[in-house]
Amino acid sequence: METNDILYEFRNLKISEINPNIFISNDKQEQEVCNFMLSLALLYNDFKDLVWLSKNLISVKPKEPVEKNSYNGHYGGLVWHLERLYYSLMRELFKIICENIESIKHEMFIETERKLGKEVKTCWQSIIDISNEVNSDNKSLDEESKLLKEIFMRIRNNLGYHFAPKEIMNGYKTFFKSENGKAEESYISLGNSLSKRRFYFADAAVEGCFKNIVGKNHEMLSKTFQKVIENVNDAIYEIVINFITVRKGCFRDVR
Repeated sequence: METNDILYEFRNLKISEINPNIFISNDKQEQEVCNFMLSLALLYNDFKDLVWLSKNLISVKPKEPVEKNSYNGHYGGLVWHLERLYYSLMRELFKIICENIESIKHEMFIETERKLGKEVKTCWQSIIDISNEVNSDNKSLDEESKLLKEIFMRIRNNLGYHFAPKEIMNGYKTFFKSENGKAEESYISLGNSLSKRRFYFADAAVEGCFKNIVGKNHEMLSKTFQKVIENVNDAIYEIVINFITVRKGCFRDVR
């Protein structure tokens, strides 16, 4: 194995072939379920990619994170970028579940759920519960659920898949505000290529935004993150696999 082979862990994996028509149906309601299942499969892949990127990013974590240099600046920027993507992807997961309640009630999906083991069913129900909380208009939600809903919405709408200049500027001001008469310094990398250039002050604005939006709730959110990621890994994977078998699909080994 060459040291620069960053995809080494994906080499020589067992791959199987399935019929692509599994996700295509002439029945309108069945097709809606197929659409939903294909979206869940894509969300699973996106979660996997983010987890893999996070794991590999940690492996190159600076030994002296407080030191202000280009390496630490790039590392910090990547960390905050992944953080934004995690929040946004979770929000999309919760949203797509709530928008596909009819598909979840469809007999084809119910049969798919029926094949889940007890622990995986619990994982899936946990995702459903959080989705309902985050998307609920019920004013009687407990404070933690209300907080989750607000945080996911604000990060997704202002920092993730949408950019809100005013919110970003508020984060910028939060990060660079003067404390004890001394403000934070602002940095930039000038270079002749994409790899050598970065606006560190923009990453600082994101950090300030998270401070404004998340505040003291980071520990609670970290637990929610971990719980959702674990449940996605177990539940959605099994659901997609079971759905393929419900659709009379078979897995033919390619190698």
